[in-house]
Amino acid sequence: MSALRVVNSRRRGNFCAGVSAAKRLSSNVTEGFDTMESGKKALLQLRARVQTKLLAKALAGCVLAPIVLVGCAQPRPVPPPPPPLTLAQVRQMGFHDGMEAARQDVAHGRPPMPRRHPRFRNPPVPPEAVVDYRRAFRNGYRHFLHPVPPQAPPPPPGA
Repeated sequence: MSALRVVNSRRRGNFCAGVSAAKRLSSNVTEGFDTMESGKKALLQLRARVQTKLLAKALAGCVLAPIVLVGCAQPRPVPPPPPPLTLAQVRQMGFHDGMEAARQDVAHGRPPMPRRHPRFRNPPVPPEAVVDYRRAFRNGYRHFLHPVPPQAPPPPPGA
């Protein structure tokens, strides 16, 4: 309860200090004038000047803000979509992804199962190329697990 009193008294004290500062300011403004009426008139003129400056700044912000934002509102050109993949590119991508998937399975000690990989289940190709991509994926997977040894060149004719 005592803490609440302290907080309230501080609030009151700050408010009173603000009020007394305002009174001192108004008394300083009205100090050098003959009558109270001329002092009030000077205070009103001071208030009008401050309000005019604030209004000018607000209007400048309202006028300049749309001008500044106009530059940001220009439509940006949309890049054209990439050209469609050829069948050779689809097969090459599938083979490479299959090799990479098999390499990761071997590195992590997982059993070989190409159907488990996300790229096999959801190929990153158009729907009409899915079958070719998966076939190439399986071939790349098999090729990594069972590489074909290089063949010796055929003997020259007549040897």
